[in-house]
Amino acid sequence: MTINKLKEFGWRLYYTPFIQPLPFKVKEKREVGKKVSVIIVNYNGKLLLKECLTSLRKQSYNRGEFETIVVDNGSNDGSVEYIKREFPEVSVIENRRNLGFAKACNSGIRYSSGEYIALLNNDTEVDRNWIEELANAVSLNEDVALGSSKIKLYGTNIIGSAGGCLNIFGHPIDRGFGEEDKGQYHHYAFVTHASGCAMLVKRDVLKKVGLFDEDIFLYHEDVDLSWRAISLGFKIIYVPTAVVYHKLSRTIGEDSPLKVYYGKKYTLRGIVKNLPYNLCIKLFFSALTFMLIQIMIYSVTGKRHKSIAILKAVIAFFKELPHALILRRAKISEYHYKIKD
Repeated sequence: MTINKLKEFGWRLYYTPFIQPLPFKVKEKREVGKKVSVIIVNYNGKLLLKECLTSLRKQSYNRGEFETIVVDNGSNDGSVEYIKREFPEVSVIENRRNLGFAKACNSGIRYSSGEYIALLNNDTEVDRNWIEELANAVSLNEDVALGSSKIKLYGTNIIGSAGGCLNIFGHPIDRGFGEEDKGQYHHYAFVTHASGCAMLVKRDVLKKVGLFDEDIFLYHEDVDLSWRAISLGFKIIYVPTAVVYHKLSRTIGEDSPLKVYYGKKYTLRGIVKNLPYNLCIKLFFSALTFMLIQIMIYSVTGKRHKSIAILKAVIAFFKELPHALILRRAKISEYHYKIKD
């Protein structure tokens, strides 16, 4: 077997779902009139903001109203001044330093007034009907807590995410990642998590589940929130008609050791903190074994920076394991930041 075939086999195996999404048939769409608050976290993303904010200006959503809030995490590239000058309708929350994604989102949510809250990355461009489609979808069922978009890689017809699911190695993955969009994911489905790149959540749900876990600095905040919602009996719906175009990891970098470190660390933490015991044990050891294999492979294939990042993530996780176990035993209301009525 050639190296390329081995890589292709590994890719397909990694993106094999352990828990398959459940199909959901939409009988009819409601005409909703809920106010939507769109929250964008920004860090030195001035060059990305024009397309993102311009696409929000063109939204078809007019049955209710929507507001746009940018939470700036201490940018020094003139982002704040640019938004105030070019997009005066946008509210800006200015943080003096980079608080991380979770804290920034939470400050935006507390500031917002919408009954529905949409989270959007700054390196995206949204379809004209994006807000409308997400708002309609989550209004279909009281048990639906979050709506996840169909995310395409910017400038292509390649899928970035068709809702989230767990793979056989215990890693949260984006369903359909890397596949050409041929309509194979053009069906509503219940999934295991929504992508924080472009998702919508009901404010009433956040009052029960809590806000984002502020112990998480970067990556997997969306997975953590989704799993907490599912643990309380809520559902997460993938909305194929809510389309977003994503300039993948423009802020951090797709191959960044930082992304690898936080991704692996919070994968293990999320499993221990949120999953039922039988699933937790099975997927924890699968995830840990997979990471150790990755460390060895990256060490001998010229990607030592990745192997070091994974090793540091595993060590950091075990140092924080007692705290994760405390969170697992605690009630949600005791350890998650709450939203004001």
